[in-house]
Amino acid sequence: AKYQTYRGDIRAIVGVEGSLAFVTAHPEGVTTPLYWLDADKITLQQDELPSSGVALAADGKTVYVGCQDRKLYVVGGRGGAKPLAGPFAGPIAAVVPISKKRVAVLNGRQIDVISAKDGAAVQTLELPEDGTALATDKTQSWLVAGTSKGTVIAFDGDGRDEFEPGEPAKLHEGAVTALMFEPEELR
Repeated sequence: AKYQTYRGDIRAIVGVEGSLAFVTAHPEGVTTPLYWLDADKITLQQDELPSSGVALAADGKTVYVGCQDRKLYVVGGRGGAKPLAGPFAGPIAAVVPISKKRVAVLNGRQIDVISAKDGAAVQTLELPEDGTALATDKTQSWLVAGTSKGTVIAFDGDGRDEFEPGEPAKLHEGAVTALMFEPEELR
């Protein structure tokens, strides 16, 4: 067994080629970095962040880090974190890359769709209560969001420049903690 030392509790993790990128929350509020665990060598490296990460998403070698300061940072390769967008209206709960070189950022009672190139706001999607989970299908043209009160809402962006909201459905008694599309089906 080989052990690695990092600070805090893991908040989000994503695979990037042969590594796992993860962010942590320190119990005393100390800012923590973006950690990189090489799966073959079992070595740990890190990129400093201006604020602790709370949400992660990967698009190829590019990693998007939503941080406690309500800003979205991008880490491409090993050059460190660069600000992309924000601060957002609410705390960031989830981040997903979507079609047409955009990123969806779930924050508070909304999803902000931004350009992955320059962070420009493209669209804002409203939610009935605070969002807790976000997912996209394999084409990255559908979004589904879950909320703190068990509501699930799908947004259709197939063949469109903007996402169209579907009807919200209360599917759970408590908060939605995870969402996923089936790999070969749109459900």
